Amino acid sequence: MKVLKRSVKQQILDHMREKILNQSYPLGSRVNLDELRREFGVSNTPLREAIGVLVGEGLLEYRLNAGVFVVSPSREACFQLAQFVLFLMHSAYDYCVECGDIEGLLEQMQNELDEQAEYVEQNDVYHYALCSNRFDRCIIDWTGNYYLIRSYNQNYNLLTLLNAEYASQDLSSMQIFFEQHVKILEAMRQGDREKVHQLLKEHYYKKEWLPQ
Repeated sequence: MKVLKRSVKQQILDHMREKILNQSYPLGSRVNLDELRREFGVSNTPLREAIGVLVGEGLLEYRLNAGVFVVSPSREACFQLAQFVLFLMHSAYDYCVECGDIEGLLEQMQNELDEQAEYVEQNDVYHYALCSNRFDRCIIDWTGNYYLIRSYNQNYNLLTLLNAEYASQDLSSMQIFFEQHVKILEAMRQGDREKVHQLLKEHYYKKEWLPQ
């Protein structure tokens, strides 16, 4: 089997994305481009290309005459992102139910929930955030709708970052969100659509993000 090597751009992209998501690069911190150039021994081109991708994902931002920074979304921005994802989740869940045969979906979600439980037990914020988002993503992916999936994917890494940041402020929140996922999955198994929608709303509308 032929093993494909990652391009320099992809190596830089993967490195920077992980550093941002695991909060080695804190929210609002400036990215040292000279340090990255030395670390990877590259020219500006692949570095700028990788940064461009991360800007598109919402993880980095350019500041005029200041450089490149990790995003630091406002409370309103966090709330609007939560609203956006909640709208997608409501629609995707209803679509899945109406199409029938969601046993496979429930099995996938249970697998993600089992893995999530391990990270909660270990207080592993980074892997918890990744796994927590995959649990929600199961519903989106199950629709098989290209445009719905693409809309979610465009904000997936930013949502992961905000979840990791939120959990790192209070480790007990991981247990709370895990228990919310347990309740959501149980309500889905029971076919209680109204309860699922209510639980999704409770899950996404974190009090710290609600408009003041």
